[in-house]
Amino acid sequence: MGKIIKIYGAGISGLVAAINLAKSGFEIEVHERRDQVGGSPDWHPSVHLQTFDLDKTSEYIGVELAPCFQSLEKHTFYFYGRKSEIYGPENSLVCEKGRRSSSIESYLYLEARKLDVRFFLVNLLIQKPANI
Repeated sequence: MGKIIKIYGAGISGLVAAINLAKSGFEIEVHERRDQVGGSPDWHPSVHLQTFDLDKTSEYIGVELAPCFQSLEKHTFYFYGRKSEIYGPENSLVCEKGRRSSSIESYLYLEARKLDVRFFLVNLLIQKPANI
């Protein structure tokens, strides 16, 4: 198509948008204010729990997400030092978020790179593009 679309933010939404737009024939640039995808190192890596239909979500957003999620039957959590466990609900899934290679952002980044999406990652502290 010859049109370049710039996406600002290499979070899950920006990465999914980049993948889908690249599949539609657009030339995509993703600009991220950090030196890599995966969000703030102050918050991640972390594990996130969601309850949803993985197949329907993958179909809806146009990206196969199964490699990013693991099923979870039992939830263990601690509240004021007391351990509790609950089972269910159905379709409870966990994924890792952050900069590590096992995170959902890293997976989506690699999927975007397969489609020739260009990334411009910047470390605001040094004000220069990072190498990938």
